[in-house]
Parts: sequence; structure tokens; C-alpha cells
Amino acid sequence: MKLVFSHEADQNLTAIADYIAEESGDTSTAISFIEKLIRKCGQLSSHSFQMGTPRLDLGEDIRSYAYGNYLILFRYTPDTMEVAMIVEGHRDIESLF
Repeated sequence: MKLVFSHEADQNLTAIADYIAEESGDTSTAISFIEKLIRKCGQLSSHSFQMGTPRLDLGEDIRSYAYGNYLILFRYTPDTMEVAMIVEGHRDIESLF
């Protein structure tokens, strides 16, 4: 299954990397975490069955998967898995979506 990141998800990844680099004082820590996060998205898209928790509160086709302190919000189509957003898990996700 093809993995696709929405424009918003790309922006989320950049913001997460900037935050981690600023808080840790180490760009390599931020890069390492983002690489792991992207690998996890790849793993979610590689299964022959649907992963994650259905999030009917966010939309009929939205699913979520927790990774560290973040939630990966995504949807499946017949041939792709689109990452819609990646957000810090304590945020009011409904207001962001």
C-alpha cells in the first residue's frame, strides 16, 4: 500500500522536529525521532489489514495510532494510506481536525 502524507502532516512533522530540537538543544535527536515516526507510518501502511483505532468522532474514515506522545491520524483508501495529521496527544484533536 502506498504511503502518502498530506500537506498538513508534512507541516506537523516540521513543527515536531523544530520543537524537539529546541527543547533538547540537539538537532540529531529531532531528526532521529522524525525518522522513527515516519518509519512507524510506513509500518502502518504495510499491513494487509487496517491498523489503528477508528475515530468516528473525527470522521467516518479516520483512524488513529499512538506513537510516543503523538497521535498519527490517517485514512485508508483502496491503494493508499494517507497520514492526515500528526498531533501531540494531549491537544483538543476535534478542534484541530
